Amino acid sequence: MTHIILLLFVLLPFSGFTQKYINKKKAEVEKELAQYIKKNKSINATLSETGTSLALNIAGTATQQTSFVYFFDNEDKCRLQKTTASCDSCITKYLQEALQQEKYKWRKINENQYISSFEHKLMIETPADGKEFSFMILRTDWSKILYDMITETKQ
Repeated sequence: MTHIILLLFVLLPFSGFTQKYINKKKAEVEKELAQYIKKNKSINATLSETGTSLALNIAGTATQQTSFVYFFDNEDKCRLQKTTASCDSCITKYLQEALQQEKYKWRKINENQYISSFEHKLMIETPADGKEFSFMILRTDWSKILYDMITETKQ
């Protein structure tokens, strides 16, 4: 029971990371994540960078590890965020936080995909096989015609 309470306490500060950085410039995302780590020194978090991505890794026991990886396009804007956790209930919590953000008006289109309202042009995708505890939020470039075709089939 103590482990569950500790896990929830450790993971609560990370609420709000979902879709927050989509369309932001890499330098801005990096700055905000670094500030977050600095403010929350008690959480064992590290920030790493490759040429096209930033990864915020939260260490813990083998059952409490979480990573938030942000991928950037040629214009240095965040186009995809992948959240990976080490347990089913952990990733479910993050996914539910994303889906509960009302401004995106998320709609389920099949067993492993959700789309936002057209204005936001976002999609959430969960693994089809259910073996990995993760989900991705990606920026799409769909046209209004394509969006309408997708939503019409789901009404």
